[in-house]
Amino acid sequence: MIKQAISKIDWKLGAFFLIIAIGVFLRVWHFSDWLFFKLDQARDSFLILQAYEKGIEYLPLLGPRAGGTNLLLGPAYYYFQYISLIITQNTHPAAFAYPDLIFSILAIPTFYVLLKKYFDRNWSLILASVLSLNFFAIEYSRFSWNPNPLPFFTILFFLSILNIFDEREKRKTLWIIIAAVSFSVASQLHFLAFLAFPTIIVLFVFFQWRNLKKFISLKRVGLFLLIFFLAYLPWLLNDIESPWRNLRNIRKAFLTKSFSTSFSSQILSGFNSFGENWLTILTGYVSSGKMIAATIFGRYYEVDKTIMIAVCVWILFIIPSVALNWKLLRDEKDPARKRFLLLVLLWFLTFCAVYIPIGNQLRPRYFLATLALPMIYLGFDLLWLKKKIGKFGALFVFAALAVVFAGNLAGTQLWFQEIRATQTQDKVNSQKTFIFKGDDGVVLWHIEQAVRYMKENCQGKQIYYTSYPVYIKSIYYMLKYQDVRDVAVKSDQISEKNACFYAVAHTTGGMRGLHSSVSDNYTIADRQKFGKMSVYHLLPKNNDVNIKKFYSISDVEVAKETRVRRILWKDIFTN
Repeated sequence: MIKQAISKIDWKLGAFFLIIAIGVFLRVWHFSDWLFFKLDQARDSFLILQAYEKGIEYLPLLGPRAGGTNLLLGPAYYYFQYISLIITQNTHPAAFAYPDLIFSILAIPTFYVLLKKYFDRNWSLILASVLSLNFFAIEYSRFSWNPNPLPFFTILFFLSILNIFDEREKRKTLWIIIAAVSFSVASQLHFLAFLAFPTIIVLFVFFQWRNLKKFISLKRVGLFLLIFFLAYLPWLLNDIESPWRNLRNIRKAFLTKSFSTSFSSQILSGFNSFGENWLTILTGYVSSGKMIAATIFGRYYEVDKTIMIAVCVWILFIIPSVALNWKLLRDEKDPARKRFLLLVLLWFLTFCAVYIPIGNQLRPRYFLATLALPMIYLGFDLLWLKKKIGKFGALFVFAALAVVFAGNLAGTQLWFQEIRATQTQDKVNSQKTFIFKGDDGVVLWHIEQAVRYMKENCQGKQIYYTSYPVYIKSIYYMLKYQDVRDVAVKSDQISEKNACFYAVAHTTGGMRGLHSSVSDNYTIADRQKFGKMSVYHLLPKNNDVNIKKFYSISDVEVAKETRVRRILWKDIFTN
């Protein structure tokens, strides 16, 4: 009996759930302490905190600003954060990031279901496991940022499209609803998704035109458009009130991103970013960008390492994978599998066309919408090679998958080691943190320690502090969260006796990175070191208090975005 019971256990499915559990663990371990909480995160937190404290009518009609432009995206991401605060009844910075964490976890089983549209059960389990342990996905699940949920909603949207056009699927109306919701949310998370997703829909429908009436009725199209309209109703109300300012910013945003440099430069940068980021997604490898020597006919040349890597990735993986995608599409007879191959090809080509015009501005987060593509192409390639190579095919497939899994796990481990090191060491090379350009390795733990020190050191007095711009609002948010009531007020005459002055700066650079007026007018009375970050307790020289370069809490609290005035729901109802 025991042997029969053991034989019935589905070990492959059990292994998959174990890998999901490991993936969840890697996403939640030290989630709060090692959270990235900087300028963008603190800015968003203050905005949603206002609605949490004052009422839902204080929610904004628009969401975060598209980077480098005046365009504001839809508000879906902010509403997710608000719901998180309501459910948890918690305003700690981690609560704002819970939606990012949850959507990253949900992306794994959703990806498995999508893969089943083409691959068999075993390969679907393998490729979904790659996403579970993916270093790129893990890193973007551990802090709050509007592009972070894109992988889940992208996968969900394409799954719903395939189900709508699947003859065997009976719940068409349900999948129309899911498609409309996922499309509406994804297009509000990032400007490139806003441009690319409608293009993919139009092209896919065009290639399915002959059989369109079999799958889509006017009633279902109307339902899709109704949900889309309701999702974008805040955007519409905002522009009616503005009037139409944000809508005009769409064109300006596209021109700003597309024509910032020469087209040839954009193309080269775009191809380079594609290769570099796809390698990171597949293997967890992050290039340092250092120069290396190459030998050609006995002569040495200096070559950029990242360019060489990108060229190799394009030649050895991307181009062959896309070509194989096209070949499989032409040869496939099964309509459902053929639609999967078509959608994958359109997914790649559309985003490639969108990325190239802004090649010089591409950042790793831009590839969240295509995060699943390298894994799908890996499945295409390994299945084809296994078939072609013959008896050595299985060995080659095992070796390739070992590199993928081991590389991503090693990348995650090294990243965790770097973060831990920043809590005890002055100098840490944060090479594995590719999220932010020029990242310094500072996480929420450093901010919390700095604020706790200022709170305990300045009993009963007003707190004035200065730091780098990226930390100003983060420090203030944690002061507010830790219930610091002795807030500073703006005044031209401040007495040294009723105020405490602090500088929060990197340990190695000290106050050299701050405004010169700080070091010119203040002396260091005490320094508390927290790894890479230190807090300097300052005293005015000659009892001359100069607060021009200090930020009082009230100064930060009343600071408003100057580029675009935000309209809240209460503004609509009170007009």
